[in-house]
Amino acid sequence: MKGVYIEWLKSRRTKSFSIVTLLMIVATLWNIVTFMSSFSHPELKNVRTLFSNQNVNLLMLPIAVSVFVSRIVGNEREGQTFKLQATNGLGLMTIFRHKFLFTMVFFFVMSFAEIVAICCFGKQSGISIPMDIVGVQFLGQLLSIFALVSIYLTLAMVLEKQGVLLALGLLGGFLGIILNPRSYGFASLLNPLTGAGSLAPYKYHFLGDGAYTYLLDQQLPWKLVFFMIYCLMLYGLANILLRKRGS
Repeated sequence: MKGVYIEWLKSRRTKSFSIVTLLMIVATLWNIVTFMSSFSHPELKNVRTLFSNQNVNLLMLPIAVSVFVSRIVGNEREGQTFKLQATNGLGLMTIFRHKFLFTMVFFFVMSFAEIVAICCFGKQSGISIPMDIVGVQFLGQLLSIFALVSIYLTLAMVLEKQGVLLALGLLGGFLGIILNPRSYGFASLLNPLTGAGSLAPYKYHFLGDGAYTYLLDQQLPWKLVFFMIYCLMLYGLANILLRKRGS
């Protein structure tokens, strides 16, 4: 936790929070505007619309994660402080773990705030929101972020030019929307860019004649377990790559 605290102090000096906080606020407001549009159809004014796979997090999360890790790594890379920290006994893997945990704590807070805002909006709209659905949504979103951080933070530690990382973040957000699968079997979980959609409690279902609804994903408990294992694999792969980089 001391390492996380140090990362927090460094990020305050570089104002790493500002841009990403703004992005998450935009994502939250954008989602709420989308919900308001859907609520014009009375049959869609329910909790299923609030916590479905059709939201802007698929676009915004890859961008937000790439921007954040680029900020917390890029400034140190430009100042060549990695070598200085190495002389003080902090290897590349230790730095990676500190930054990984710090990033997860930050997005934990951001995700919690987003879901609370959506719940408040739902309550104001007269919608009953089961807490178990809220918990599943929160867990799925955190797992999706974990997978994205495993990828983008590793790239940030490896790539010399952080501009490439930002471009990959924009590309990831775009692909997250484009590749948002129509079929949500277990194979969809292999794409980390669409994890926020694949792990959403409710899935889009087309009824025909322009009508649609959202159905509860009955396989979701097993999908969460599967994606947890997948996240650990991504994290393990990141560790292997960075050990080779540091050797």
